[in-house]
Amino acid sequence: MTARTETVSFGDISAACEFTPKKVKNINIRVRQDGRVCVSYPSWMSFFEARAVLLQRSDFVRNALLRLGQSSPAPVSEKLFYHGRELTLDPHWSERPVFSLSGDVLWLGLPEFGSAAAVRCAAESWLSGQCRLELTGLCLGLYPLFNGLFPFPELRFKKMTSRWGSCMPSKNTVTLNTALISVPTECAEYVIVHEFCHFLHPNHSKSFHAEVEKYIPDWRERRKKLNGYTIR
Repeated sequence: MTARTETVSFGDISAACEFTPKKVKNINIRVRQDGRVCVSYPSWMSFFEARAVLLQRSDFVRNALLRLGQSSPAPVSEKLFYHGRELTLDPHWSERPVFSLSGDVLWLGLPEFGSAAAVRCAAESWLSGQCRLELTGLCLGLYPLFNGLFPFPELRFKKMTSRWGSCMPSKNTVTLNTALISVPTECAEYVIVHEFCHFLHPNHSKSFHAEVEKYIPDWRERRKKLNGYTIR
């Protein structure tokens, strides 16, 4: 799918617009910090139809370009940690909040981003959503290893300052630190198995560690790697 660039006028302002057909359901229009307008549109739609939709939204694009010229864009040097990787935040104007991860760059399409704090708040909101989604998926994937020895627990997610997770067998709950989304997946898996094993051994006895090793033979290496990260 080939992108096409064309200069388009939005009232008294002109801008270079990049039209890219993609496997998406709707048109997405965003204004980059360098003043370029990026338009992603469904592959079944023609370039001319996409251009017509863009012109229908001229007011949005013009206002975004004006605001971009009047304000200092949020710095792209802001960092965020995700699965042990350091992401660069790349904010742009967009009609609605849109997030896209490409390599180690998190693209944020935001209706408003007047400050670095606003950008980071939006990025952390995205990270929180990923945390619940991905950690729940890991728990569902690891639970079958235990062959129904205990009921699937209620999962809770909480920002904690001194531990990566906790377990309350009497209430059938496991609480996971939201910071686990920032560490490598194998470290998060270790924490989940660790907490699941507490349903079988509510202590840190030799039997408990033997249980953990049954499911994760390299748990010591994973724990050592996890200890290299600071709980944020």
